[in-house]
Amino acid sequence: MNWSFFSSGDIVLSLLTPLAVALLILILEKRGPLAPALQRTTGLVGPYFTSVAILFGLFTALLMNDVWRKDNAAWQSVQAEDDALRAILQLARANDIEAELAPQIKAYVAAASRENPYSKAAATARDDTDRAYEALLRQAIARPAPPCWRHLANCAASVTRGSSWPTTRRWGSNGCRSWCWAR
Repeated sequence: MNWSFFSSGDIVLSLLTPLAVALLILILEKRGPLAPALQRTTGLVGPYFTSVAILFGLFTALLMNDVWRKDNAAWQSVQAEDDALRAILQLARANDIEAELAPQIKAYVAAASRENPYSKAAATARDDTDRAYEALLRQAIARPAPPCWRHLANCAASVTRGSSWPTTRRWGSNGCRSWCWAR
């Protein structure tokens, strides 16, 4: 299952559900139909509430661990793509073809930054990114082979290696400093 299956609304809902259940239990114990019987009971001790608190704490910790892991995976994906683009730009600069490749790199970065996996237009934005990548790849291999052509082609091919995470592009539009170099 793809980790981006869950939207931010699902995550907020999963954070609010334990709180809502706890409030429901509290309301039922204070004002529910069994409230007088529960309030007369002297058998409830502190460890009962401690165990419930531990269960809610473990659930929250598990959820936050999953969110943190997914965030790190998206960040690593962006960094891999950024490294490949920087390598292409450095190789182009070293072989005096920067003027030809820089516009395609900037177009790819701009298209990738516009992607939002949570919007309804995600497919068209992804198509724009794919077209920009294909233009970059065509431009990278269209020239007569410089000494580092094979390395340049490998770097160009590895640009989309990080794109297996659909929410990779969210970093490009909201603060990833690594993208700023190409704008």
